[in-house]
Amino acid sequence: MTLAYYLPAGVLLTLLASWAAGRHGGPPASGPIALALIGLSAGQVDFCAFFISAQILITRRDLGRAGSSAGQLTLSGEGLCDGRRLISWPQVLRVRVHRGRIPRIAVRWQDEPASVGERTSVWLPSLYGVSPNEMAAVFEQFVTVEDPGRALAPVYDDQAGTVTFFANLGNLRARRHQHLRSFWQVLAMNAPAAAGLFVAGQPLAAGLVLAVTATLLLRQYGKVAELAKPLRLGRNGYGRMLLSPEHLTLAGTGIAISWSHVHDAALSHTGRTGLDGVIRCPEHDADESCRYRDRTINFHVADSLFSTTVDDLGAAFGRHVGIADGA
Repeated sequence: MTLAYYLPAGVLLTLLASWAAGRHGGPPASGPIALALIGLSAGQVDFCAFFISAQILITRRDLGRAGSSAGQLTLSGEGLCDGRRLISWPQVLRVRVHRGRIPRIAVRWQDEPASVGERTSVWLPSLYGVSPNEMAAVFEQFVTVEDPGRALAPVYDDQAGTVTFFANLGNLRARRHQHLRSFWQVLAMNAPAAAGLFVAGQPLAAGLVLAVTATLLLRQYGKVAELAKPLRLGRNGYGRMLLSPEHLTLAGTGIAISWSHVHDAALSHTGRTGLDGVIRCPEHDADESCRYRDRTINFHVADSLFSTTVDDLGAAFGRHVGIADGA
């Protein structure tokens, strides 16, 4: 689908660059300048189209392995085998989990004979239908795994009766980085072409390119802006949710909320999965100094944000308030 956008754009920009190269009208210097600017955009878009085409070919090759021994990754006491090679554990030098735009597990190993040198093989958990955590857990049964981006697991009863959930912002940061990179890529690909068309005396065409560029930039900016609020949860050490015997402290805030103010807690297993609830003063509370008097605050705790499950959230909250099991 992405290639359907890049390929026509690359062809169009390449034709525009050829037109600028053969153009004889206008100031003498306008032709070479227009050619350089439009060619700069054309080169970037053509490279992306080529890269995507190569990815499609690689994906087809991987699909051809599905259902066969070449499409299996097997870890045993002897080593790991992906159907093409067997790497024994003594050969493995380092295993590292990368949790960027494309989560992967990289294994650096010593080829035999030793004179051949070291090699690095990469496996994508998504190709095997598992999460990076699940694949890393299997590797850890046989070898040490470096995983600096791993989310912290919930801590139970670190203090008496207290459960602490830690926000997993690594995936959100990776998505934000991806959207920002796309933002600047759109600008770098389209702005030179617009400038080249303007130099070549085609202001209408340049304006059209700028309009398309502005639309794409606004779209990417909107995606970045959507992530701003959840990413603020980790500021000032507030990237955790604390459930103590007396209070609930939601992520992103240091305000302790008495359990008597937490109502209508319900689990959601479909769609926006997690736990929903309402914060308001209890009906019998006559304290006029309560910050929640005459206020109703709806909150949602997403299981994915805390690297936990809906059932674990229900069990933790269920220690203190009634839990309804929603859809």
